[in-house]
Amino acid sequence: MPLESSCVAVLEPDGGLVIEALEFLEAVEEMNDETVEGANDIYTRIGDVEQTAKAELAAPLDEMQLPLREFVQASQSGDTWHLDAEAFKDGAREVAETCRGHLPTEVVAEPEPAEASFEITGDYAADLAAQGMAPDSAEGSAQGFRDFMARKVCERAVDAPAPLTWERDITLIRGQPQITDDILRLTAAYDCPERSGDLEELLGRLPADS
Repeated sequence: MPLESSCVAVLEPDGGLVIEALEFLEAVEEMNDETVEGANDIYTRIGDVEQTAKAELAAPLDEMQLPLREFVQASQSGDTWHLDAEAFKDGAREVAETCRGHLPTEVVAEPEPAEASFEITGDYAADLAAQGMAPDSAEGSAQGFRDFMARKVCERAVDAPAPLTWERDITLIRGQPQITDDILRLTAAYDCPERSGDLEELLGRLPADS
């Protein structure tokens, strides 16, 4: 299979099987029929791509399958399973690097970045409420919500390598109910103002929030 087709099969849309596998491995807490079935399903689908992929992509795909394969095998043998997250991430990074430049790109008109529609008052709870987010409903308190948003917006490096990119973090949190672009801007303004420019540039490239 052409490299482009294999890359699309494993990385589209929005990280595809790579992200699906990573999120499964990071979330799984126990071994039961449901999680074993989930692991086997992802393992099988990655294997299907590997079987027809070129050698330079097949090798890291096999590395990605290892923790999933070990999970299924441990369920069959009754052994204890321990996640080797770094081995999976190494394979995922190599997949992303191998596929760089081999994924379809869509040419779209660049939207004008939207200006923030608020001013920083110095009172986070008040500024949050002004955005329509009631402090007492945001993870228990305005501070709890602020801490949560700061982890999403400020912790990961802007240039973090695939598949765990800062752009992915912003895209995922931006898709949650009530999380508007202005709330992202508010978070950056309070907790990582040096990142406000990078955030504005990213928001200008993403589809407008609804």
